[in-house]
Amino acid sequence: MILENNSDYDILLNSIRAGDCALILGPLFAVTADGSKVNELLRSELQHVHNVDLDTDFDNIFIARSYPPGMQPIRLENIIAKFYPAIQSKAHHVYSQIAHINFNTIVSFTQDEFLSAAFREAKINHSFQYFYARGTSKRPDEQGMSGGDSRFSNMQIPTLYNLYGRHSQSDSLIISYDAFYEFLFSFIGEQQAQLNDMKMRLTASKVFLFLGFDLKKWYVPIMLTKLLKSGTLNGRRVLAIATLDDTAERENKNYMEWLTRYPLEMTFIDMKAIDLMAAITQNGAAEEKSAAAAGDDNPVRGKCIFRQQLKGSAPAISFDKALAKVSQDSDEDALITTSDGLCSFINEGNGNSRDIITLNSIKGKLNTLKGEKGNITEEMHRIRMEELRTAIIDLAYDAKI
Repeated sequence: MILENNSDYDILLNSIRAGDCALILGPLFAVTADGSKVNELLRSELQHVHNVDLDTDFDNIFIARSYPPGMQPIRLENIIAKFYPAIQSKAHHVYSQIAHINFNTIVSFTQDEFLSAAFREAKINHSFQYFYARGTSKRPDEQGMSGGDSRFSNMQIPTLYNLYGRHSQSDSLIISYDAFYEFLFSFIGEQQAQLNDMKMRLTASKVFLFLGFDLKKWYVPIMLTKLLKSGTLNGRRVLAIATLDDTAERENKNYMEWLTRYPLEMTFIDMKAIDLMAAITQNGAAEEKSAAAAGDDNPVRGKCIFRQQLKGSAPAISFDKALAKVSQDSDEDALITTSDGLCSFINEGNGNSRDIITLNSIKGKLNTLKGEKGNITEEMHRIRMEELRTAIIDLAYDAKI
């Protein structure tokens, strides 16, 4: 078996069990029970049934170069909106497998809801968020799908992100070149509230698993580099693993040379993505999900991370609960208190002195930010708070033992 004595696969399994592996599902991942690619089915319907001239250089994005007489963009949006519910019952069982695997963050380059439906069917608590290709973005809580009133998701439950929107929300779909570039620039520049939430979660990831990508498409390296950099803040290195079953022209003599030039330092597992999910399930990584979803302090994810100093007491809290608290801290004083607790934890464990220096710098910036209230815009304050919050979370994961 290709996974035997594979050290990268062992690292992947351990990361999944520890809850710090992010799953990134590419535009070519979606598949039906009979193995048909969903994006190819929709593309065929648009081209051959509705006579839409599509730009086929994009995967799972349906950009019309021209419309048949009498057809308008709103009609294309309506066709897409009806297609996915009609095919929902034919979705591959791999979505159910993924729902039971201990991925805390899942980013999908799609507009379907196959994965969220699998979580709902399994009665697994989760958050589902989607992005807008154009118009005004809604915060996670404004979407009414984040499971709470906070603009940031709960670190204790899995969160799913649809980068290509949601099929039933027409203003979130990418059906034109303008919409694609608006999405791409927004994604690179982190101009949507959901991107800050996603970045916070990805910062806590140590392994990134990429499935369903054609790595030779021109825009894919841009997007994947952006995602991967979310996990490398403060110089912490992460492992990126990808399958190659959806990359075209693999037999081309220049193929391996292309991969060595790839901007992401990836390692590759030469097997089908669906087979890899089955192997992960068989190796027991799926068993952690039920305990984590129930909120238990299981032996893997329940390690004490730091002591929260409140009213002179120092109760120990689990790693997940600590991270959930950081994600909900709403003001500078709360984050300063959290930083103090993390400093104590690092000192108790004879941790890295540079982390202490960094935390003290963060606390100084929080105090400065507190003094700037009223002098900067609410949006600028929110962005700076999120940057400092992310830095604290990154240090917390580095200090985890």
